[in-house]
Amino acid sequence: MQPHLKIHQTRGAAALSISLLALAAGAYGQNMFVSLDTSARSSTVAEPAGYRGSASEGSSVSSHNGSGGEEPSAPSSHHGHATSGGGSHENNGAWVGSKGGMPAAPPVAEKPQLVLSAEGGYQSKYIWRGVDLVQFTSYNAYYNGTPGAKISAPEGDVYFLGMSATYNGWAFGVKYVESLSHDFNPFFAPLLSTRDAYSEYIFSANYTYALLPDRWLNATAGFDFYYYPNGEFWGVDHQGLAYLRFVTPHYQWAQPFLNLFYNVPTTSQGRGLATGNFRQGLDGNYVTGAKLVEGCGFELGAAGGAEVARTGNVGYGVSYSLSTTYKNGYAYEPNGFSHITASLSAPVTIGQNLTIAPSVNYVYALKSINSPYAPGASVWNYPGWWFGLKATYSF
Repeated sequence: MQPHLKIHQTRGAAALSISLLALAAGAYGQNMFVSLDTSARSSTVAEPAGYRGSASEGSSVSSHNGSGGEEPSAPSSHHGHATSGGGSHENNGAWVGSKGGMPAAPPVAEKPQLVLSAEGGYQSKYIWRGVDLVQFTSYNAYYNGTPGAKISAPEGDVYFLGMSATYNGWAFGVKYVESLSHDFNPFFAPLLSTRDAYSEYIFSANYTYALLPDRWLNATAGFDFYYYPNGEFWGVDHQGLAYLRFVTPHYQWAQPFLNLFYNVPTTSQGRGLATGNFRQGLDGNYVTGAKLVEGCGFELGAAGGAEVARTGNVGYGVSYSLSTTYKNGYAYEPNGFSHITASLSAPVTIGQNLTIAPSVNYVYALKSINSPYAPGASVWNYPGWWFGLKATYSF
């Protein structure tokens, strides 16, 4: 039997890049800080340039990911000073998810310290701003939304590995994310018989500055670059995410944050790999990857956490995040508030360097997807519950 030819007929700007939303939590006991990031795409954020912790604060702990409060996180570490990626709202904290996690940080010193961190983990779903990215960029979910579909719909769980460095307000990181299943049919693959695993590399850089003293207001500006080994998932082989984050980490249990983001295709003219490979859609335009990777919006929420118990050199913490996302120009989704994400993590710190953070997360969709070109939207637009486990080691 000859494989079927896929012709996509899509309208509007589509979306979804991986941002690194790191939710900070304040002082983690007297010698740590905890932050929650439930996305594997989250990035590391550093301590503001020139910040000097008080004697009671001692050291800080941090890690990334988990989405924004969502999605796996990007490479990062919040020890010391700088963090990388667009994922954290607080400089001192740990993230959850493939993009987040919780690495231990060295003591805050009078002089800037270079902190290196390595992380790895698992996420049952790869969420970004409420959307399951693996399902969104594969044709399995769409095809299964039609009568008589004969293509499987594998689970979209992922694993991730990353490294980051922070110094005096600057943060740099790199992360690799890959789905456990290799049975996905990339959205822009011309044949239904094509199968591969979803994967991406995330390169992050950001700078954090204290706008107000005593942790009343910190700002982080950064850029994340995404490279896709198989560009047929997105229709482009790379894209970028610019972001600007504001957070008030003064109180450990109540840290409001605002994360502004803009996705932009970084290929020539934004047309990507799909150009010339597909027929025209119903709107008369060629279906290109640019429609899946360009959009903007903001995430508004609050996070917090602290160490609640300690036995010897082992500390037990609790951290949370709650946020809502506003999106404009993303595929299939009407402009406006799209999702609410809630995350809860129980990080365990061992010694001064190792943090293991399990997390449970829930995503609630505020709007339904009624596009006739997305019959399987319920799979990626209504993720529901997802779980993560992240380990971070700082040195």
